[in-house]
Amino acid sequence: MLGHFQLILLFQSFQVTFVIACIPTQQIERGNIEEVTSTTSISTSLSLEPLVTSSSTTSTSTSTSTTTFIITTFTTSTSTTTTTTKAPPSCPDNWTKFDRTPTSWCMRVALQPTMEDGTLAVCQALNSSAVVSGFENQNEISTMMASAVEQGADSNSNLFVGAKRTDDCTSSGLTATCTALNSFEWTDPSTTGTDGFQWSAGQPDNYMGTSECVMINAVTELMDDVKGDDTRQGVVCGMYVA
Repeated sequence: MLGHFQLILLFQSFQVTFVIACIPTQQIERGNIEEVTSTTSISTSLSLEPLVTSSSTTSTSTSTSTTTFIITTFTTSTSTTTTTTKAPPSCPDNWTKFDRTPTSWCMRVALQPTMEDGTLAVCQALNSSAVVSGFENQNEISTMMASAVEQGADSNSNLFVGAKRTDDCTSSGLTATCTALNSFEWTDPSTTGTDGFQWSAGQPDNYMGTSECVMINAVTELMDDVKGDDTRQGVVCGMYVA
């Protein structure tokens, strides 16, 4: 009986102590932070990369976990280029543009009676840069004579053209040496070639050895060599594209 009592006392004097500590670990999900600014379209993005360090202290079974974030910045920049396109050169109002090499040429018919020595003044009254013009081809002739007819020219209208007799053919009519293609040369700084010399039959004949100028009929679109001191109904003018 005594032994049983002693056993109970011994059991009561024995204490077991359990200390349990638990600190939950925070888990933070990775996030992306995006910032957009616009001056010339500049975007900035931030990303958070978790860097986990841990420490533990074991005395009474206690553990802690610490999460540290590293902020990484990414910057992307873009630039804007502005291109200005310059408008192609053009002719003034009432002038017709023709594509020539190396640059375009503007032409206009002036229906104003004049002798050859007054033709330049007539053209420059239209534009200070204008001169008496020649023709490079049939297209230019047809276009400008149509313009003359629209302005009121008829079959009796003859216009001075920018051409003069060459020195080698000053006193010569049509010969094997002085032909329809080399008896005259263009006087303006742009016209080249001989396709623009479209003569009436038998011309240029240098009648009486005094036909040093060229006129063109507004309707037939054909040329003749004439004296400069005869009055004609107008003049063909030209100038470089502005």
